[in-house]
Amino acid sequence: GVAVSTSNLLHNIRFTASGLLTSDGMLAERMEAPPLPLCLVSWLPQYHDMGLVSCVQAALLGSRVELMSPISFLQRPACWLHAISRMHGSHHVYTCAPNFGYELALKKTPPAERAKLKLGNLFFCLNGAEAIRPQTLRAFGEAFGPCGFDARAWCCAYGLAEAVCYA
Repeated sequence: GVAVSTSNLLHNIRFTASGLLTSDGMLAERMEAPPLPLCLVSWLPQYHDMGLVSCVQAALLGSRVELMSPISFLQRPACWLHAISRMHGSHHVYTCAPNFGYELALKKTPPAERAKLKLGNLFFCLNGAEAIRPQTLRAFGEAFGPCGFDARAWCCAYGLAEAVCYA
């Protein structure tokens, strides 16, 4: 095991927040008119490192947070996308999940339900915590592109656990 101090955690959160706000100018591009507040939409449990880091990061950024039960997501993955869609026009949304979450949402959201989604406000999708599959990224982009999803929102990254193992 490796001990992670509060200072280590806060450094990681500040570092990833700087990427969130400057990732290839995505936020600036999406906030041209009008600027909108940020919202994290997540189904990850807070005892998972990615879930914990994203919630603490949202608090430090002053973001709105929409949390849902991991069980609700697993039973009906489209609820995650509908929560993002409900923020359309009022918030710029960011989210994070392991690759399997995006894959499950892709496989379990039928085309008729996709037609109801508005994902143009989703500017940052962190994918990490497990193997990232390029075919998932492509398929998700193709399936949800008509809903406004912009594939430039992908941010594939190592998380806190991977960074600690690397160090």
